[in-house]
Amino acid sequence: MLQAMDRCARKYGPACARPAAALVAALSLIGAAPLPAAPLDEEPVQRLHASAEHAPQADPIARGDAAAREGDLASADGIYREAWESMAYRQRATDALHRLHRHPSFTLSVDEGNIRRTLGQLGNEFVRYETAHFIVLSDCAPDWSRRRAELLEETRRAFFRITGKMNLPAYPHREKLVCILFNEHGKYRSFARANDGLAASWVAGYYATQSNRIVFYNDVTSPATAAARDRLQSSERRMKEFRDQAARAEAERHSDLAQRLHASADDMDKQIQAQHAQLGRHAAACSTAKTIHEAIHLLAFNTGAQLPDRDYPFWLSEGFATGFETEDAAAAFGPDRSGGTELRLERFREMCRQGRLLPLEELIGLGEVPGWDGDTAETMYSLGHVLFAQLYRQNPQRLGEYIQAFGRESAGRLSRERQIQLFTTYFGSVDAVERRLSRAGR
Repeated sequence: MLQAMDRCARKYGPACARPAAALVAALSLIGAAPLPAAPLDEEPVQRLHASAEHAPQADPIARGDAAAREGDLASADGIYREAWESMAYRQRATDALHRLHRHPSFTLSVDEGNIRRTLGQLGNEFVRYETAHFIVLSDCAPDWSRRRAELLEETRRAFFRITGKMNLPAYPHREKLVCILFNEHGKYRSFARANDGLAASWVAGYYATQSNRIVFYNDVTSPATAAARDRLQSSERRMKEFRDQAARAEAERHSDLAQRLHASADDMDKQIQAQHAQLGRHAAACSTAKTIHEAIHLLAFNTGAQLPDRDYPFWLSEGFATGFETEDAAAAFGPDRSGGTELRLERFREMCRQGRLLPLEELIGLGEVPGWDGDTAETMYSLGHVLFAQLYRQNPQRLGEYIQAFGRESAGRLSRERQIQLFTTYFGSVDAVERRLSRAGR
């Protein structure tokens, strides 16, 4: 997929591909409620570690609590973040940051200089939308853009719900995160090449690590959607021919023939309208899943769940993101919920039936490989998705411990041998996990 290198040197990071095959197959057939964050304390500042008054001043959490009580929330935030870097204080610092960020007077900062530079790259037609935790820059329709912004917030809630279940010490991000939305696929491609060095045509969205933003487009303008619309236009031309023939038959007083031609045109018109509606639903579903997928990457690398200077295996980063995918965000979503992942699972089962599963030992150490095409990438996404989902269901806390273990390793890319050693330490023998994975494909 994308080129493997130390994350601190990357221009772009984890990406998202959506299969065109599902769209073709579909055309041949013719209130969001994620769990809320923990409730606010009645007296958030006063009750931040009430016992901290008696703690030694060397304790950074106590120092942060003292700053919060004095109303210096920005200093408290910085102290807690510094404490998070130490494993001895990590969980306490995480909890303190979440309490601090729920304080009614706390607001996230915005890197306005970065926003101005980004808008300079995009052009005057882009509009800024802002939520509690995100900045969205978009040239799409206002309603569509606002729905994406709302979905980003829903995804953030789902992310912290799941990291909590995994005992991952994921802290609130330091400032509002940036999302760029393009209405036209062609403009998205041009921007990705010029500003983030991304040339792969199959990539439907991506997280740019250096600029720390996610970028994607409205799927109503995707190449697959455009190809499907071309086919529908061909059907519309055929329908018009029937109408013209019926008109001529009527002029020549061939009433029976005219009725049959009109009936055929009416049937075709119904099919075309149904396919247009199905095409719109498919594009909307793809955009929903893609928004969630890219938001998880953005959140993971801005909350300490994944560290920017570590090179995580492909299956882990993409399995994490695909585990939240859903085509309908009207209900809570995440790797602990069913639905939204049928295409990934069916692709995996197809691989099993065809005997094309990549050996697990090879997958474990696989990074982001250059030269992949869209079909290969989609296959690998499905494999990573099923592996992550199985390990999560088996023991989410153990999976969280495995992810944290990368933070105790050297920065950059681990050797294949060390990757396998880490995997077996937390999940058991590769052969045993592979056997369970194969059973999931039956």
